[in-house]
Amino acid sequence: MVRNALAFVALGASLAGGIAVSRGHARAPMTCDVAIIGGGPCGLATAIALSKARSLKRCTVRVFERDHLEPKGAAVALSPLAWAVLEAIDGTASARIRREGSPVEAVDMRPLHTRDASAGDAAAAAARDAKPGPPVLHALWAAWLRALGLGERVQTTFLWHDVRAHLAVRARELLGPQGVALGVDLVAIEPTRAPEHGHEGLTLRFRRLNRDAEREADELVCHARLVLACDGVQSAVRAAAPAGPRAAEILLDEEKSVWRGISPTTDVRGRATFYKDTGAGAGASASAGRMGVLFPAGRGRGASWTVTAPAVPGRARDFADARARLLTALGAPADGGAAARAAGPSADAAGVVAVVDEVFAAALAASSCIVEHRLVSRNWDAPWYSGVPRVAYLGDAAHPLRPTGEGLALAFEDAWTLGKLAADANSADDFLRPQTLRAYETARLGRVRAVADATSAAARAAYAGGGARAPPTQPPARTVAPAAAGAHGAGRLVEVAVPAHAALGRADARPRDAGAARALTLAEAVAAHPLHAPLGPL
Repeated sequence: MVRNALAFVALGASLAGGIAVSRGHARAPMTCDVAIIGGGPCGLATAIALSKARSLKRCTVRVFERDHLEPKGAAVALSPLAWAVLEAIDGTASARIRREGSPVEAVDMRPLHTRDASAGDAAAAAARDAKPGPPVLHALWAAWLRALGLGERVQTTFLWHDVRAHLAVRARELLGPQGVALGVDLVAIEPTRAPEHGHEGLTLRFRRLNRDAEREADELVCHARLVLACDGVQSAVRAAAPAGPRAAEILLDEEKSVWRGISPTTDVRGRATFYKDTGAGAGASASAGRMGVLFPAGRGRGASWTVTAPAVPGRARDFADARARLLTALGAPADGGAAARAAGPSADAAGVVAVVDEVFAAALAASSCIVEHRLVSRNWDAPWYSGVPRVAYLGDAAHPLRPTGEGLALAFEDAWTLGKLAADANSADDFLRPQTLRAYETARLGRVRAVADATSAAARAAYAGGGARAPPTQPPARTVAPAAAGAHGAGRLVEVAVPAHAALGRADARPRDAGAARALTLAEAVAAHPLHAPLGPL
């Protein structure tokens, strides 16, 4: 299964790396028609989708990934919407991934805190002993789940790594062993001002990240006609692009810190439990809006958990520091962080987090790796269209969402949309031009914005129980069109016809006045903004 898949991936990586670069110096630049930056589920699904198009049968599609597909990340949920799109992209990959999943068959709502660490709190203890959670809490979370569309359907959860591993194997089956290059870090994107390689495009420069730190890093150079950025929130493509807004303009800090981890020894028996801060725990008065969730991590993989809390200043230096910062955010005693460092992922650490629900605390303590990051969402006042004509952004690189389980669904939709555009193209040249990427962006804008608004509204409602706050203030809107951003230095990138409304970063978006109308639920948002074409196999 996944172990065999990883062996195949590792073999392919060594082959791809061996012919793409040479030790200590760069060889002649390689060429490809479509360069996909990012070998996560979004990038790999996009490669698979493009491989199905007749118009691209003689074209080269390559995926470039920074790591070596090592296990990492927590669990993810694939909603029915995500499954439908993945099936349309590739039934083989979908069937393989489905075997790794664990369905969420029941949902519980409980208070996050069960007792005060400094003094016995009878009310909190009573809340702990109430099996389904207090009625008010249950009603609050039930309403939140309904807003997301989660209350009436079954989600299936997987290790993020298992999803990626199967998609990587399938991508190599369709693209060949050289279709996925691993251990390469994008450092520069340069416009090609003359068609030296037979066509206009961009030159990408990568630094080879060798497993052996003592080896000198190599350089890989690739010339591509189109570049698809599927490299996540902190997109290397966006950072290296010769034009267009940077991450600081695209991302909104939601003033929340998020911690994730895997507890391989915790069996939740197909049940997802949501934990809400009721104000009973230590430090609750100073820290509102804390939430947690514990759910299956995939078949035989234990449990995955997530904690969201008001932002903690600074950054975690390592797993131990992330654990200490998490305990502080949960309201552990003042020395809780120091105790967590000393205890590490041992049973003793459970005592440090005794201020939270006992089952949840045990799962936190059993996690050896804890990952921390800041919660961000997209600034819809920033330009939606790419500032570089031959570049487009997909997945979290284009539209980071609140963690509600629909992120992968939108990413797979992005991949399917480009695959559909390729399937409908008359020829490779018809597809491999900037106008295709603008058509993709136009097709996705309304639906992505509607889903983002729905998930944000649901998240704000969930936080409100612990003290609502206003949404982050958005910076002023920019009105620079991609065409105006097409020049770089003394030369122009490429000529491109841009839609007339591309100058508006908020094209066809609804007003942000929350009081103007009731926020759409996720199901309503999806129904009101259908895909640009009927969903079907590529």
